[in-house]
Amino acid sequence: MYRLALEAFGEMENYGYAPNAFARNAVLDILFRTGRAGEAMEFLRSTRSPNFLTFNIAIRYLCGLKDYAGVRDVLRSVRGFGFRPNVGTFLVVMDFLCKTGRLKESLQVLGFMVVVGERPSVEIWTVLIDGFGRLGRVDFAVELLERMVECGSRPNVVTYTSLIKGFIEAGKLDRALDILDVMISNGCEPDLVLYNVLIDGLCKARRYSDGFRVFLSLKEKNVKPDSYTVSIVLSAFCSSGKITLFPELVSGINVPLDLVMCNTLVNVFCKAGFPSMAVKFYDVMVDMGFTPDCYSYAGLLESLLRSGRIDEAIKVYRGILVSGSCCTDAHVHTVMVDGLIKRGELHRAIKMFRNAVLEKYHVDVASFTVAIHGLFKCRRFEEAYSLFNQMKQEGLNPNNYTYNVMLNGSRIAKDVSAAAELLKDMDNEGVDLDSISSNAIVGLLFRTRRVHSAFHVFMAMLNLGFKPSEASCVLLYNGLHLLPVEDQEDFHVMLRSYTDSIYKESVDPSLPDSVVCRLISSASSMSESEEDSQLLQICL
Repeated sequence: MYRLALEAFGEMENYGYAPNAFARNAVLDILFRTGRAGEAMEFLRSTRSPNFLTFNIAIRYLCGLKDYAGVRDVLRSVRGFGFRPNVGTFLVVMDFLCKTGRLKESLQVLGFMVVVGERPSVEIWTVLIDGFGRLGRVDFAVELLERMVECGSRPNVVTYTSLIKGFIEAGKLDRALDILDVMISNGCEPDLVLYNVLIDGLCKARRYSDGFRVFLSLKEKNVKPDSYTVSIVLSAFCSSGKITLFPELVSGINVPLDLVMCNTLVNVFCKAGFPSMAVKFYDVMVDMGFTPDCYSYAGLLESLLRSGRIDEAIKVYRGILVSGSCCTDAHVHTVMVDGLIKRGELHRAIKMFRNAVLEKYHVDVASFTVAIHGLFKCRRFEEAYSLFNQMKQEGLNPNNYTYNVMLNGSRIAKDVSAAAELLKDMDNEGVDLDSISSNAIVGLLFRTRRVHSAFHVFMAMLNLGFKPSEASCVLLYNGLHLLPVEDQEDFHVMLRSYTDSIYKESVDPSLPDSVVCRLISSASSMSESEEDSQLLQICL
């Protein structure tokens, strides 16, 4: 139909008709709609008598295309033709700028609005506050809120929600709750969206009791939770370990079931220690007419495995592959392999995984990492290294967790040369060394009787803000007597100072340092004294 419209427009001049602004606007819309933005802009420039709608069409499409230069040029043209953008146009532009992180430009547009005599609406202030909040500039977002009130605009629940969410995401939960108090004192009542933001923020901050209390208060406030609310609460319930709250939380759920909600319930029943109930609910879900998706199958398989119904889980898994329902989703394979390994069925797990790879089913880095971890646990080191290399040959890039599994496996295998190669690989791929990998290196050095180097790595970890594990500290304490006498006291004081401090701290920073990767990776080719000399340079 678009083609016919363009052909009709082309024939107008042949019949002596001059296309008016309405016809040209229709063509402009078609060109943008069919992905011909370049032609559309040329067509716009050739339009001698555009009207306000002409520019509005262009601005809306260019914002959708994230073409800032194009939006800027069209706004200039609007002024050149004597038109003034209205609040709706400014809102579209402001929303585009804030969502693409162009905060400086958004303030320039706000100034432009004031210059042309257009008063910013509540929606425009809200978009601005949301934009600055998203990027963590919450203090400036508060200034915008104050300016908004000074200009005579009254913040609504959407405005406050944007600001509160910004503070929560910035890790300033108490400030967010202060703003909530201000909002309520100003006569603005929270809605479900804001309650969802609060519950999610409280639970992510591990303030589960507060989050659950807000959820249970919804009923008395006549606010009906939706499936998203319930998903937040039930996911938090799994993490909190507050099993006794389960009946009370479930009694507060009164929302229409959809597939997402059903999948969440299957997962919650399983994670909360009721895998048999999860399997029963899965059957109920199917009887209700829901068609299971990949997440449904993953929840069912995990529940069967946790219930000890291994043969049944394998049968269901094979049925999924035969049906083709979810054989393209890597998570299904990962859940199956991980579950079998945890229940001591390594041989069946690896056989199943290799078959998935052979049949070209979609397996990802997580799937490979789970299988590699299982092989290391059973001390099948050569197979683990081989599978790691196969993963890279498949074009999958190892992530930080994969490298940590490999380094820990090298520690178990006492394979310094393999660890050195892995560290070089991490450095080349730009994967940062973290606390977990550093602890693995300490353990490896101890297991290969390179005690002095292990202590220097420990010192480097402290300087870089890493957190040595309890196991590493035990090894270091036990190895103090193996150090030269002149070093024992200094390292003992340092170790004691650290172990005393960990009882007061709960933060586990992981700071990158590729230099450490490169230095430690040379351990296999250095003598003990050379290692000590080089590692000492890190600490200095």
